[in-house]
Amino acid sequence: MTATRYRFLEKEINRLGTDIYRKTSNGQSCKKAEKLLADYKAEFKAARLKIDRELKELNN
Repeated sequence: MTATRYRFLEKEINRLGTDIYRKTSNGQSCKKAEKLLADYKAEFKAARLKIDRELKELNN
């Protein structure tokens, strides 16, 4: 995974979180956005673990 994809995920997670908050505040349903957010968070977490592992290997 590239750093570009990691930054994209970070921005999308923040954007989707804001969109979901706005929609639910107005009483709208946003199941698709919630599913996409969950997928992005899972991918983001995996990327973060991979980056941490690679940094740890470089430091050893």
